[in-house]
Amino acid sequence: MTENELLQELAKELLIEPVRLNEVTAQGLSKQISISVRGALDILQQKEREGLLISRWARGDKGRRLLAFRKP
Repeated sequence: MTENELLQELAKELLIEPVRLNEVTAQGLSKQISISVRGALDILQQKEREGLLISRWARGDKGRRLLAFRKP
């Protein structure tokens, strides 16, 4: 396997898709209801534990990795 082939394989494997229209983030929720990002994340993670939401890693506006939540 050449270096180029390895890089292409890793790029496919590690690709993180952007936040989708049917997903919310802690940052978005915190702005919407005027609470801290940590508080919003706690709320979303609690709803995930209750089975009301599921999460995945997504790419944010500036390319940073963040959790995106959606209904199952």
